[in-house]
Amino acid sequence: MEEHQHKRSIGDDALHLRQLDPFIGSLPLASVHAGTLRPFIDARRRQGRKAKTINLALGIVRHIHNLAASEWLDEHNLPPTVVTAVHFVVTAQLSSRVTSEADS
Repeated sequence: MEEHQHKRSIGDDALHLRQLDPFIGSLPLASVHAGTLRPFIDARRRQGRKAKTINLALGIVRHIHNLAASEWLDEHNLPPTVVTAVHFVVTAQLSSRVTSEADS
């Protein structure tokens, strides 16, 4: 978060991360995927949150996965495993589905 302090939405991003924490905060990044995000999505819907609000939080997850896939390197100076990229794609598809379901 420190490197993004200039973002106008930094407060909102922090709030979304706090809301996500009980659902995925204890998981390794490679374990965050559509299945582990589903309870968060369901809980937010029960709270009456709109698809856009849910998708903003999922967008932060996607951003973190993107950073992991493109900028974070392991001890051998290699990008994370392909599994991370697969989870990113699944998360993006889930986000699209949330929007579609809300529009119906």
